[in-house]
Amino acid sequence: MKKIILFHLLIMLIFFACNKEINCKVKNGNEGLIVKEISDDLCWQISEKNFVIRTDSAYKSIVKIDSANCSKPLENIDFSKFTLLGQYADAGGCSVGFLRTVTRNDAEKKYTYEVYANGCGQCDMLGLSNNMVLVEKIPEDYTVEFSIKEN
Repeated sequence: MKKIILFHLLIMLIFFACNKEINCKVKNGNEGLIVKEISDDLCWQISEKNFVIRTDSAYKSIVKIDSANCSKPLENIDFSKFTLLGQYADAGGCSVGFLRTVTRNDAEKKYTYEVYANGCGQCDMLGLSNNMVLVEKIPEDYTVEFSIKEN
């Protein structure tokens, strides 16, 4: 009988220990040349995994709204001043974060958009984001390189 009770206690300890994380912290935020994060709504339908949007017509063709289920309209963006970058990423855990960084290399005429998708804990939660950010208008002769890092 003692063995059965100890066995059940051991199973409960393992179960609860796996679901709780002490000091579970993730990295969130924006760094580098990012002017503003555009918070996307789950009902927005985005046709690309990563994108560089320089015009209003491209914005409306890549980002569509499921009007039957969506309460949040597309944000107005002045494409004469800004470029919209987006990069889908996901991570799992009890807590999930996305750290976004945009840098510019004038010698190579290149921008780099890096997303660090990080999660901690043993939960079955999946966090996802299109990581849409505004940067000052990117010159037409510059390219954008996308990078995802995960923990």
